[in-house]
Amino acid sequence: MKNSSIIITMAIILSSGLISGIEITAPMRWHCEGHLLRFVPRTERNFTEGMLDNSVDLLSAKFDDDIELDLFAGATIWTGMGYQWEDIVFDPRDMHYSLAPGFRAKLWQYLLTFQWLHDCFHEVDRKTEPTIIWNAYELRFSPHKYISYRRREIQQTQIAQTVEILPSFDWEIYFAIFPRLHEIFWFQYKHPFSTHSGANLYLGLLKYRTLLLEFDYTPTLWTKYGGGVCHRQYFQLAITYFAKYGTFTTFWGYTAYENQPIRPQQHLVKFGFNWKL
Repeated sequence: MKNSSIIITMAIILSSGLISGIEITAPMRWHCEGHLLRFVPRTERNFTEGMLDNSVDLLSAKFDDDIELDLFAGATIWTGMGYQWEDIVFDPRDMHYSLAPGFRAKLWQYLLTFQWLHDCFHEVDRKTEPTIIWNAYELRFSPHKYISYRRREIQQTQIAQTVEILPSFDWEIYFAIFPRLHEIFWFQYKHPFSTHSGANLYLGLLKYRTLLLEFDYTPTLWTKYGGGVCHRQYFQLAITYFAKYGTFTTFWGYTAYENQPIRPQQHLVKFGFNWKL
């Protein structure tokens, strides 16, 4: 009975959208991203890290060719390992989970995304760091071509037969607030932040066929309740291959400065690979 009610409700929503001139669909588009990396120098706290992100576009409302609204839900997990100079070879240190339902609006040549981030930070078999929970309401803004599948489509239609000196530029900016709800103590738990903002800036340097060499800069800023500011400055050099069904990147990155208190990585080098499907 419940399943039939859900099907009837979905049919009513979809048909009403068609009648009103808005094309409403349930595309169930799946997106996946991940990375594996190693830190240099390796420390008891930081040795390797893995991340896997999955999201699904659940509903899409298309008003015309220039305006489209998607409802999505995503989940991400990070896991980190440390290094001990003893007989311990496999040393998992921490886990970080994130749930992110939200809306993504295509507005002409731009994307505006709102998402609710529910993040949990846990240690593995340790109690040296507190469990941290945050909930953030975040806005992101970028050109439409910044989204991974659009970057892939563009690069595949502009194949360079010889080495080309670009430059090209992609960007994204974001801002988030961490609202405090006194009735729900765990809504913000054991962290000092009130806002979070930053940018992802990609500068393409060289291109050959569907290979792109680029320099990335990621500045991040946090403000604290009661006053105070933290920031991180991260730089990265990457080679990306734009394949038919995904992008694959080898990267070398460096955290030049970081003074925020949650698992900082100041002066650590990262090298590894990333994929987006």
